[in-house]
Amino acid sequence: MTNLHSWTPSQPDTFAHRARIRQDIIDFCQRMASQIDSTHTPFFITTSIRPIRARRPSSELLCYTATTSYNKFYQVLCAQLVSNYTRKSKLSLLPVTFDFIDDNSSKGRAVHTMIEMPHIHSIVFIRNEQLSKFKELSKDNFACFARYQKRGSILSSIESLDIKSICDLLGALDYASKLLESPMANKEMLYNFNPKGLQSMFKKPSFEANNQHLQ
Repeated sequence: MTNLHSWTPSQPDTFAHRARIRQDIIDFCQRMASQIDSTHTPFFITTSIRPIRARRPSSELLCYTATTSYNKFYQVLCAQLVSNYTRKSKLSLLPVTFDFIDDNSSKGRAVHTMIEMPHIHSIVFIRNEQLSKFKELSKDNFACFARYQKRGSILSSIESLDIKSICDLLGALDYASKLLESPMANKEMLYNFNPKGLQSMFKKPSFEANNQHLQ
């Protein structure tokens, strides 16, 4: 994940500044999505994480735990959809995701710290030729992944997965990214893009030139 400080560190921590950064991220996601909308289908996935056994865990630890848990889910999903998914030649076949950490109290804009485990909202783009397999995997909110969620298994830290279709991409991005306008966004890393090396999938020079600050 990218720390928001890496964008414009000289700027003051104000709501207007955070709102502008949030809008930049939404615009970035929309531009990237526009290049794959004819070949991919979007879904909205919410990943809920089990509480950790720590007394008064820091926001940093909570965000790190949520992100690590989600990344494991993403790896399992890739492995189920694409054989030998770690090969560079398979990069373009992997699900494209825009992931945002959210807090149960983020309905307001004054969240300064987290007091409980956050969840992750993801906009997930699946290649159209993989839709049949993906829908089978995601049936009943990924019920087939339950075997991975048992104690000691790779997804044991994940409490639940919820999937919905997306009709309004901008609305989904707006809902998923709302915590980016809170003071939390100036402290923790709250968003992520997958797969790693995502931008190498998009070849238009103008797109890459216009988004160098996102690399």
